[in-house]
Amino acid sequence: MPKDTYTLGEAFEYFRAQSNLSPRTLETYAYAFQHFLAFLEHSKNAVLLSVAGPSAADRALNALGGQAQDVNLLAWFVNYLGQEVERAHADRSATRARDRRLEPATVRLYAQAVITWFGFLADELLLPDRFPTAAAIARANRRLRTYVPRTMARESAPEPPEGMEALLRAFDSPQIDNSLPTKEQHRLKLEALRNRALIYAASQTHGESVSRIFLLGGIARWVGADAFLQKMIELPVQIIPNPLKTFPARKGANTEVEESSVPEIAVAAGLALRGMVEHD
Repeated sequence: MPKDTYTLGEAFEYFRAQSNLSPRTLETYAYAFQHFLAFLEHSKNAVLLSVAGPSAADRALNALGGQAQDVNLLAWFVNYLGQEVERAHADRSATRARDRRLEPATVRLYAQAVITWFGFLADELLLPDRFPTAAAIARANRRLRTYVPRTMARESAPEPPEGMEALLRAFDSPQIDNSLPTKEQHRLKLEALRNRALIYAASQTHGESVSRIFLLGGIARWVGADAFLQKMIELPVQIIPNPLKTFPARKGANTEVEESSVPEIAVAAGLALRGMVEHD
């Protein structure tokens, strides 16, 4: 099938077939694409776009650029994720509407996936010349940098350091020389993952440095994992302390747990606390 006749759905399947992303990452992209289609099909803010309407997956890719407002396609999608999409398991009866919105990290994840997909389409020369790709992506990235959910609204939201998004993308697919010994390849992959994690942390804290690493979940069960990572990262690394000791307990209650169970309890405790803090 000629590429210039692709529909949105076919263009996404072409991206999946051509990318070298992991199955789990592709699954995230698929979720993001479903939200993108829902935006085009159901959002009132999308009606001015050339590819909006029912059965959006079947809309022709070469229709992009047919409307003047198409330059806002990706930026409006960011708005849609942050203001219109509700979490799948939100309790409608007991939760205020604003608390059912996607978490900011999820908004960023899905928005960046669709922006990256459009960048791929541009690189593959699949987008029509009349569609202002660079401007559309730039507007979406600016919207992402200044995005603050209404529950956290403040007069001026600080932006991450310039170029942070480009750095994050640079570490998505590290280039490892296959001729190197296997052990060296693994070491370089770990270094790339380390760098990406630290850069991502800096993007979320608006450039503030990481001072300490806490391990939780399955990796914290690995004997020597803290010492190994501390040597690699050159930052203090430790297993997360028992979170139950930070909660008030009735007299005589047993808050002691086996050391090996602490990482899993920390995850459960964090999930249990989500949504319990009210934002004014």
